[in-house]
Amino acid sequence: MIGDNHHRLSGGEMKRLEVARALLYGKDILVVDEALSGLDDTSARKLNDLIMHFPGAVINIEHHIPNELKEKYNKVIAL
Repeated sequence: MIGDNHHRLSGGEMKRLEVARALLYGKDILVVDEALSGLDDTSARKLNDLIMHFPGAVINIEHHIPNELKEKYNKVIAL
């Protein structure tokens, strides 16, 4: 919750905040669990762009990832 009125952040806002924190603190590894789920297309594209431009290693856990996004990763492990 943030602000004087204790506004609750949406799921998308929380996800973007977590990626921003990782960027701000210069983390070497970003572990993302279902980052794109529950987001509208525009927000999902923006968040995915941030994730794809993360300067360190990214472990992105998704139940479903479109083929055009899979092609952007250098390694995909399907379980």
